[in-house]
Amino acid sequence: MSTISGLKPVGPFRKASYSNADDACVEVAPIGSHVVARDSKIDQGPVVVASGSAWSAFLGTWK
Repeated sequence: MSTISGLKPVGPFRKASYSNADDACVEVAPIGSHVVARDSKIDQGPVVVASGSAWSAFLGTWK
């Protein structure tokens, strides 16, 4: 994974289903065959970009 600033996502960001009450959560959006993740509190801040397969592997560690 790499950190890239100023990247424009293809789809809208959506919040994680496990967001807590104070809105401290991660948002994700598709961009081509990759996934972009960001902190919901810093919508213009840096993002983390992962390939679709890397994102799936990451999510698999949490199930």
